[in-house]
Amino acid sequence: MERLIKEHKFLKIGLSLNYQYDDNAVGADGTIVKRAYDTINSGSLRLEIQPLIEPPWYFNFQSHLSTSYYGRFDNLNTKSITFLGIPGFHLPKGMFSIPTSYTRNWLDEKEYSENYSLKPSLNLILMENHLSQFYTGYGKTRMIRKYPWQREEEESRTSTHYNFGLGYIYSFAEGRGMVNLRYEHQINEAKGKNWKNKGDKLSGTVLIPLHKKLSLSLFGDYSTLRFNYVHTVFGKKRKDTQMTGGFLLRWILYRGLSINCQGVYIRNKSNIKVYDYDKKPFSIGIDYEF
Repeated sequence: MERLIKEHKFLKIGLSLNYQYDDNAVGADGTIVKRAYDTINSGSLRLEIQPLIEPPWYFNFQSHLSTSYYGRFDNLNTKSITFLGIPGFHLPKGMFSIPTSYTRNWLDEKEYSENYSLKPSLNLILMENHLSQFYTGYGKTRMIRKYPWQREEEESRTSTHYNFGLGYIYSFAEGRGMVNLRYEHQINEAKGKNWKNKGDKLSGTVLIPLHKKLSLSLFGDYSTLRFNYVHTVFGKKRKDTQMTGGFLLRWILYRGLSINCQGVYIRNKSNIKVYDYDKKPFSIGIDYEF
């Protein structure tokens, strides 16, 4: 117990800087809107506080501030700040927690939206190196910025959303490697009828330790969105299928300091052409935590 108390870190601070090239920064389909590349410089500051409290209780607080600046399309510049609190308690073979978060977003230096979420989660140890996850969620999104051309009853993305999911984690290589599989169902009750939808998502990640200080993550997901109503402009019910795949290579230079290289391929298929696109962003960055 004394050793655990001495090793416990009450405060962690993280800094990240990234450079990204995006071959389709505006998410265009190439016909209705022309594809256009851009470069993005982004950074984030993370603060994590974990007080040492009497078992079985647990609490973690995190704050994230992030910014993204585009080289060509500065109207896409974003800022966001997130506050996340995770109260919970340990079980004989697992843990129950209730992550609760608030996020505020800015687009083009103006307030854009805010999000609230509550996500009760249960993690259970099935056997050594095998973990199961179950969660449900409730959240609200409020669009702060309004556009004069938008009809509230059709285009407002202010919404209440619900989700539930389950996952499985297998760890190997003394905890340095991992396989993570997850399924999620979501319901989005948007105020505007063009944005009400339901969806399902399957995702997976494999973390492979290549060396003591070098690791490779391979990830991918497959998701579907089914919109509830006939679109008031395009005259059909929108259906989207999105496939994402990518890799993340991480090299630890020194304790807490790492270089990250990531490539992603995103393909969004839609029966409404304006929402049909693909993109291949690539980024390199540095991360430091102390």
